[in-house]
Amino acid sequence: MNRKILVLSVLILLFGVSFTLAVDPATLAAQREVNARAKLKAQEWIVYLTPETGGATETDVITFTPDDKISSKNLLAQGYEDTNFRVSVGDDGSIV
Repeated sequence: MNRKILVLSVLILLFGVSFTLAVDPATLAAQREVNARAKLKAQEWIVYLTPETGGATETDVITFTPDDKISSKNLLAQGYEDTNFRVSVGDDGSIV
């Protein structure tokens, strides 16, 4: 066992010493954004589009690419290219 870890473990057991690690908010936000991007890119997303005025529901498949673009299978079939997207992560970890 690493000597520093052993000493730390003894301090905690004998004296009830506790430690709090401070995390820089900017670092935490950056890590949340990395995690959010990874979740988005982990799979294809099926989207159901229903016109507000009624009509048939259209199904599309959205993919977030490794080069930070968003791709729609239906729009690609119509000749549109992938486009850029931006991820924002809220303080609560929500992806916007």
